Amino acid sequence: AYIVLPNGEAKKVDLGRFTLRDLPVTAGSIIFVPPDTTSLSGFEVTELVAGLVSNIASAALGIGAIVNQ
Repeated sequence: AYIVLPNGEAKKVDLGRFTLRDLPVTAGSIIFVPPDTTSLSGFEVTELVAGLVSNIASAALGIGAIVNQ
């Protein structure tokens, strides 16, 4: 799993030893848990990556709209 902080920095975290005080989660952080891709076909991997890129682009546009107000 990864935590993407509001400043854009990403940190890999081990959720197997999950404790809240050890995680650098602040307001505006995003927790991303990638799916298990060991048994996916090339099309399924492409579909997952396209969805992720789409979500990141939408978030960036939303943030840009808020900042430019």
